Amino acid sequence: MGFFSDTKDKNNLGIILKEIIEESGIHRFLVSKPAVFANKTVLEGWKTDPDFFNGTRFGHKPTPFCAILYILIKTNDYVTDPELQQALIDTAVGLYYELRETGIALNGSPADNYVMGMVHGMLND
Repeated sequence: MGFFSDTKDKNNLGIILKEIIEESGIHRFLVSKPAVFANKTVLEGWKTDPDFFNGTRFGHKPTPFCAILYILIKTNDYVTDPELQQALIDTAVGLYYELRETGIALNGSPADNYVMGMVHGMLND
């Protein structure tokens, strides 16, 4: 998992997160452009657990939407605007339930199962 592979993965995750931000209406709370916020959020999320994202920890990389879910959970504490923070939490919860409906929890990689289990535990606390 080299530098260029990680860069490509980060770029792809930034694009996906930007689309989620725009479709969910979160962009209303941003002071920067959605692409800038998405890319910064992906970079901050990646820094919290690079071995998870590059596949070292579980032997597999997470699927992109599970990676986005993990990023939303891991970076929420960095957000200072309460409305933006709540919008990101709501988006993460919605994404979790959508992933459950698609069966990712049953058919996912170990990395995906880790994320789904983590969020499940958070929601049931």
